[in-house]
Amino acid sequence: MNPFQRYLLDEFVEDYRGGEMSRRDFVMKVIGVSGGLAAAMGLFSSVGLSAAEVAQAQAAPRVAQTGPNPVTISPDDPDIMVMDVSFPTADGATLFGYMAMPSEMASTHSGIVVIHENQGLLEHFKDVARRYAKAGFAGLALDLVSREGGTDNVNPDQVPGFLSTADPQRHVDDSMAAGMFLQQQEGVRSDAHGITGFCFGGGVVWNTIAQDPSVGAAVPFYGPAPPLDSLAHTHAAALGLYGELDTRISSTAPAVQEALQTAGVPHDFKIYPGAMHAFFNDTKTAYNQPAATDAWMRAVAWFREYLPAG
Repeated sequence: MNPFQRYLLDEFVEDYRGGEMSRRDFVMKVIGVSGGLAAAMGLFSSVGLSAAEVAQAQAAPRVAQTGPNPVTISPDDPDIMVMDVSFPTADGATLFGYMAMPSEMASTHSGIVVIHENQGLLEHFKDVARRYAKAGFAGLALDLVSREGGTDNVNPDQVPGFLSTADPQRHVDDSMAAGMFLQQQEGVRSDAHGITGFCFGGGVVWNTIAQDPSVGAAVPFYGPAPPLDSLAHTHAAALGLYGELDTRISSTAPAVQEALQTAGVPHDFKIYPGAMHAFFNDTKTAYNQPAATDAWMRAVAWFREYLPAG
Protein backbone atom coordinates (compact mmCIF):
# COMPACT_ATOMS: atom_id res chain seq x y z
CA MET A 1 0.00 0.00 0.00
CA ASN A 2 1.49 3.33 -1.05
CA PRO A 3 1.47 6.49 1.14
CA PHE A 4 -1.47 8.06 -0.68
CA GLN A 5 -3.63 4.98 -0.11
CA ARG A 6 -2.81 4.95 3.58
CA TYR A 7 -3.44 8.69 3.83
CA LEU A 8 -6.85 8.50 2.17
CA LEU A 9 -7.99 5.52 4.21
CA ASP A 10 -7.11 7.36 7.42
CA GLU A 11 -8.99 10.41 6.15
CA PHE A 12 -12.09 8.37 5.29
CA VAL A 13 -12.12 6.80 8.75
CA GLU A 14 -11.96 10.25 10.34
CA ASP A 15 -14.76 11.57 8.13
CA TYR A 16 -16.95 8.52 8.74
CA ARG A 17 -16.48 8.54 12.50
CA GLY A 18 -17.08 12.30 12.53
CA GLY A 19 -20.37 11.95 10.67
CA GLU A 20 -19.11 13.77 7.57
CA MET A 21 -19.34 10.72 5.29
CA SER A 22 -22.25 8.34 4.89
CA ARG A 23 -21.77 4.62 5.50
CA ARG A 24 -22.48 3.92 1.85
CA ASP A 25 -19.84 6.40 0.61
CA PHE A 26 -17.34 5.22 3.22
CA VAL A 27 -17.70 1.61 2.13
CA MET A 28 -17.50 2.33 -1.60
CA LYS A 29 -14.50 4.64 -1.32
CA VAL A 30 -12.59 2.35 1.02
CA ILE A 31 -13.11 -0.58 -1.34
CA GLY A 32 -11.81 1.49 -4.24
CA VAL A 33 -8.73 2.72 -2.41
CA SER A 34 -7.95 -0.66 -0.83
CA GLY A 35 -8.12 -2.48 -4.14
CA GLY A 36 -11.16 -4.65 -3.43
CA LEU A 37 -13.61 -5.85 -0.82
CA ALA A 38 -11.37 -8.55 0.64
CA ALA A 39 -8.55 -6.08 1.25
CA ALA A 40 -10.96 -3.62 2.88
CA MET A 41 -12.67 -5.97 5.35
CA GLY A 42 -10.07 -5.51 8.07
CA LEU A 43 -10.62 -1.76 8.08
CA PHE A 44 -14.40 -2.19 8.10
CA SER A 45 -14.09 -4.47 11.10
CA SER A 46 -11.93 -1.91 12.90
CA VAL A 47 -14.72 0.68 12.71
CA GLY A 48 -17.38 -1.81 13.82
CA LEU A 49 -19.00 -2.67 10.49
CA SER A 50 -20.17 -6.24 10.01
CA ALA A 51 -20.09 -8.06 6.69
CA ALA A 52 -23.86 -7.70 6.47
CA GLU A 53 -23.67 -3.94 7.02
CA VAL A 54 -20.97 -3.64 4.39
CA ALA A 55 -23.09 -5.58 1.88
CA GLN A 56 -26.11 -3.40 2.68
CA ALA A 57 -24.04 -0.26 2.13
CA GLN A 58 -22.76 -1.56 -1.19
CA ALA A 59 -26.33 -2.12 -2.37
CA ALA A 60 -27.50 1.35 -1.37
CA PRO A 61 -27.85 3.92 -4.18
CA ARG A 62 -25.44 6.80 -4.38
CA VAL A 63 -26.96 10.05 -3.17
CA ALA A 64 -25.53 13.18 -4.74
CA GLN A 65 -24.10 15.48 -2.11
CA THR A 66 -25.55 18.95 -1.87
CA GLY A 67 -23.83 21.92 -0.37
CA PRO A 68 -23.02 25.59 -0.82
CA ASN A 69 -22.62 27.03 -4.30
CA PRO A 70 -19.03 26.22 -5.32
CA VAL A 71 -18.76 29.39 -7.43
CA THR A 72 -17.39 32.61 -5.93
CA ILE A 73 -15.92 34.04 -9.14
CA SER A 74 -18.23 33.67 -12.13
CA PRO A 75 -16.76 32.28 -15.37
CA ASP A 76 -18.44 35.30 -17.00
CA ASP A 77 -16.59 37.83 -14.84
CA PRO A 78 -15.33 40.46 -17.32
CA ASP A 79 -11.95 40.66 -15.59
CA ILE A 80 -11.05 37.10 -16.53
CA MET A 81 -11.24 34.63 -19.41
CA VAL A 82 -11.63 30.87 -18.95
CA MET A 83 -11.25 27.79 -21.13
CA ASP A 84 -11.07 24.02 -20.98
CA VAL A 85 -7.67 22.82 -22.14
CA SER A 86 -5.93 19.56 -23.02
CA PHE A 87 -2.25 18.87 -23.54
CA PRO A 88 0.07 15.89 -24.04
CA THR A 89 2.51 14.28 -21.63
CA ALA A 90 5.93 12.85 -22.40
CA ASP A 91 4.51 9.31 -22.39
CA GLY A 92 1.80 10.13 -24.92
CA ALA A 93 -1.18 10.55 -22.59
CA THR A 94 -3.56 13.51 -22.81
CA LEU A 95 -4.28 15.58 -19.74
CA PHE A 96 -7.33 17.80 -19.18
CA GLY A 97 -7.50 21.03 -17.27
CA TYR A 98 -9.34 24.28 -16.75
CA MET A 99 -7.50 27.53 -17.30
CA ALA A 100 -8.38 31.03 -16.14
CA MET A 101 -6.44 34.21 -16.96
CA PRO A 102 -6.84 37.94 -16.54
CA SER A 103 -8.59 39.53 -19.51
CA GLU A 104 -5.98 42.25 -19.60
CA MET A 105 -3.08 40.96 -21.70
CA ALA A 106 -0.87 44.06 -21.89
CA SER A 107 1.67 42.28 -19.68
CA THR A 108 2.56 38.69 -18.94
CA HIS A 109 1.26 36.93 -15.85
CA SER A 110 2.78 34.35 -13.54
CA GLY A 111 1.11 30.94 -13.75
CA ILE A 112 -0.15 28.76 -10.91
CA VAL A 113 -1.04 25.07 -11.21
CA VAL A 114 -3.95 24.05 -8.95
CA ILE A 115 -4.12 20.45 -7.70
CA HIS A 116 -7.48 19.17 -6.47
CA GLU A 117 -8.49 17.01 -3.49
CA ASN A 118 -9.18 13.27 -3.71
CA GLN A 119 -12.57 13.69 -5.43
CA GLY A 120 -11.08 15.03 -8.64
CA LEU A 121 -11.47 18.28 -10.54
CA LEU A 122 -14.73 19.55 -9.06
CA GLU A 123 -16.12 23.04 -9.64
CA HIS A 124 -14.60 24.35 -6.42
CA PHE A 125 -11.09 23.89 -7.80
CA LYS A 126 -11.99 25.52 -11.09
CA ASP A 127 -13.22 28.39 -8.95
CA VAL A 128 -9.85 28.52 -7.20
CA ALA A 129 -8.21 28.94 -10.63
CA ARG A 130 -10.64 31.78 -11.35
CA ARG A 131 -9.80 33.39 -8.00
CA TYR A 132 -6.14 33.42 -8.96
CA ALA A 133 -7.00 34.91 -12.35
CA LYS A 134 -8.97 37.63 -10.60
CA ALA A 135 -5.85 38.29 -8.50
CA GLY A 136 -3.70 38.71 -11.62
CA PHE A 137 -2.31 35.20 -12.20
CA ALA A 138 -2.91 32.55 -14.84
CA GLY A 139 -4.48 29.59 -13.03
CA LEU A 140 -4.53 26.04 -14.41
CA ALA A 141 -6.62 23.51 -12.48
CA LEU A 142 -5.32 20.08 -13.51
CA ASP A 143 -7.49 16.95 -13.68
CA LEU A 144 -5.39 14.09 -12.28
CA VAL A 145 -8.12 11.65 -13.35
CA SER A 146 -7.45 12.51 -17.00
CA ARG A 147 -5.89 9.13 -17.78
CA GLU A 148 -9.08 7.39 -16.65
CA GLY A 149 -11.27 9.64 -18.81
CA GLY A 150 -11.57 12.76 -16.66
CA THR A 151 -13.45 13.53 -13.45
CA ASP A 152 -16.70 14.37 -15.25
CA ASN A 153 -16.72 11.07 -17.16
CA VAL A 154 -16.15 8.46 -14.45
CA ASN A 155 -18.07 7.10 -11.48
CA PRO A 156 -17.39 9.48 -8.54
CA ASP A 157 -17.05 6.47 -6.22
CA GLN A 158 -14.02 5.35 -8.20
CA VAL A 159 -12.09 8.61 -8.24
CA PRO A 160 -10.28 8.23 -4.87
CA GLY A 161 -9.24 4.73 -5.88
CA PHE A 162 -7.96 5.89 -9.26
CA LEU A 163 -5.91 8.61 -7.63
CA SER A 164 -4.47 6.65 -4.72
CA THR A 165 -3.67 3.37 -6.46
CA ALA A 166 -1.85 5.08 -9.33
CA ASP A 167 1.92 5.32 -9.04
CA PRO A 168 2.52 8.55 -7.05
CA GLN A 169 5.20 9.44 -9.59
CA ARG A 170 2.46 9.64 -12.23
CA HIS A 171 0.91 12.57 -10.38
CA VAL A 172 4.27 14.31 -10.17
CA ASP A 173 4.90 13.79 -13.89
CA ASP A 174 1.44 15.08 -14.78
CA SER A 175 1.85 18.12 -12.52
CA MET A 176 5.17 18.86 -14.17
CA ALA A 177 3.54 18.55 -17.60
CA ALA A 178 0.87 21.00 -16.50
CA GLY A 179 3.50 23.49 -15.37
CA MET A 180 5.33 23.18 -18.67
CA PHE A 181 2.09 23.67 -20.62
CA LEU A 182 1.18 26.70 -18.54
CA GLN A 183 4.56 28.36 -19.07
CA GLN A 184 4.17 27.92 -22.85
CA GLN A 185 0.90 29.87 -23.04
CA GLU A 186 0.70 33.33 -24.54
CA GLY A 187 0.62 35.92 -21.80
CA VAL A 188 2.20 33.61 -19.18
CA ARG A 189 5.72 33.94 -17.82
CA SER A 190 7.95 31.22 -19.21
CA ASP A 191 10.72 31.23 -16.60
CA ALA A 192 8.90 29.86 -13.53
CA HIS A 193 5.45 29.03 -12.21
CA GLY A 194 3.72 28.34 -8.92
CA ILE A 195 1.78 25.35 -7.65
CA THR A 196 -0.85 24.93 -4.96
CA GLY A 197 -2.91 21.95 -3.85
CA PHE A 198 -5.32 20.78 -1.22
CA CYS A 199 -5.39 17.64 0.91
CA PHE A 200 -4.32 14.82 -1.43
CA GLY A 201 -3.34 17.61 -3.83
CA GLY A 202 -1.21 19.22 -1.16
CA GLY A 203 0.75 15.98 -0.96
CA VAL A 204 1.20 16.03 -4.74
CA VAL A 205 2.57 19.57 -4.42
CA TRP A 206 5.19 18.50 -1.88
CA ASN A 207 6.28 15.62 -4.11
CA THR A 208 6.34 17.82 -7.21
CA ILE A 209 8.53 20.57 -5.81
CA ALA A 210 11.04 17.92 -4.80
CA GLN A 211 11.59 17.21 -8.50
CA ASP A 212 10.53 20.19 -10.64
CA PRO A 213 13.09 23.02 -10.74
CA SER A 214 10.72 25.26 -12.71
CA VAL A 215 8.44 25.71 -9.67
CA GLY A 216 9.35 29.03 -8.11
CA ALA A 217 6.78 29.05 -5.32
CA ALA A 218 4.43 26.53 -3.72
CA VAL A 219 1.49 26.72 -1.32
CA PRO A 220 0.37 23.24 -0.18
CA PHE A 221 -2.74 23.20 2.00
CA TYR A 222 -2.72 20.45 4.66
CA GLY A 223 -0.88 18.00 2.42
CA PRO A 224 0.73 14.79 3.67
CA ALA A 225 4.49 15.12 3.99
CA PRO A 226 6.79 13.70 1.29
CA PRO A 227 9.96 11.71 2.00
CA LEU A 228 11.82 14.45 3.83
CA ASP A 229 15.17 13.82 2.16
CA SER A 230 13.55 14.54 -1.22
CA LEU A 231 13.01 18.18 -0.25
CA ALA A 232 16.76 18.71 -0.24
CA HIS A 233 16.43 19.18 -4.01
CA THR A 234 13.64 21.75 -4.06
CA HIS A 235 14.09 25.25 -5.47
CA ALA A 236 10.61 26.41 -4.50
CA ALA A 237 9.73 28.93 -1.82
CA ALA A 238 7.15 26.97 0.18
CA LEU A 239 4.28 28.15 2.36
CA GLY A 240 2.56 25.33 4.28
CA LEU A 241 -0.96 25.93 5.59
CA TYR A 242 -2.47 23.61 8.22
CA GLY A 243 -5.41 23.23 10.58
CA GLU A 244 -4.63 22.76 14.27
CA LEU A 245 -7.22 20.00 14.71
CA ASP A 246 -5.91 18.09 11.69
CA THR A 247 -3.23 16.56 13.88
CA ARG A 248 -2.15 13.68 11.66
CA ILE A 249 -1.07 16.28 9.07
CA SER A 250 -0.18 19.30 11.20
CA SER A 251 2.08 17.12 13.37
CA THR A 252 4.37 16.64 10.35
CA ALA A 253 4.88 20.40 9.87
CA PRO A 254 8.00 20.79 12.07
CA ALA A 255 9.89 18.02 10.25
CA VAL A 256 8.93 19.43 6.84
CA GLN A 257 9.98 22.89 7.93
CA GLU A 258 13.32 21.56 9.11
CA ALA A 259 13.87 19.86 5.74
CA LEU A 260 13.14 23.13 3.92
CA GLN A 261 15.54 24.92 6.26
CA THR A 262 18.23 22.44 5.26
CA ALA A 263 17.38 22.98 1.58
CA GLY A 264 17.96 26.69 2.08
CA VAL A 265 14.75 27.89 0.42
CA PRO A 266 12.37 30.56 1.72
CA HIS A 267 9.61 28.94 3.72
CA ASP A 268 6.89 29.69 6.22
CA PHE A 269 4.16 27.70 7.95
CA LYS A 270 0.85 28.68 9.48
CA ILE A 271 -1.26 26.40 11.67
CA TYR A 272 -4.74 27.84 12.23
CA PRO A 273 -6.13 27.42 15.76
CA GLY A 274 -9.41 25.52 15.85
CA ALA A 275 -9.31 24.71 12.12
CA MET A 276 -9.90 21.22 10.79
CA HIS A 277 -8.69 19.37 7.72
CA ALA A 278 -10.06 20.94 4.51
CA PHE A 279 -10.78 24.22 6.28
CA PHE A 280 -10.29 26.15 3.01
CA ASN A 281 -12.96 24.31 1.00
CA ASP A 282 -16.11 26.43 1.27
CA THR A 283 -18.28 23.58 -0.02
CA LYS A 284 -17.54 21.35 3.00
CA THR A 285 -18.67 21.31 6.61
CA ALA A 286 -15.08 21.77 7.80
CA TYR A 287 -14.92 25.19 6.14
CA ASN A 288 -13.53 27.80 8.51
CA GLN A 289 -14.12 31.26 7.07
CA PRO A 290 -11.61 33.24 9.17
CA ALA A 291 -8.85 30.67 8.56
CA ALA A 292 -9.70 30.35 4.86
CA THR A 293 -9.75 34.11 4.35
CA ASP A 294 -6.40 34.57 6.03
CA ALA A 295 -4.91 31.59 4.17
CA TRP A 296 -6.03 33.02 0.83
CA MET A 297 -4.46 36.38 1.58
CA ARG A 298 -1.22 34.67 2.61
CA ALA A 299 -1.19 32.46 -0.51
CA VAL A 300 -1.68 35.37 -2.90
CA ALA A 301 0.97 37.43 -1.10
CA TRP A 302 3.39 34.48 -1.19
CA PHE A 303 3.02 33.99 -4.94
CA ARG A 304 3.36 37.71 -5.56
CA GLU A 305 6.59 37.78 -3.56
CA TYR A 306 8.28 34.70 -4.97
CA LEU A 307 7.06 34.42 -8.56
CA PRO A 308 8.41 36.68 -11.32
CA ALA A 309 6.41 39.86 -11.62
CA GLY A 310 4.46 40.48 -14.80
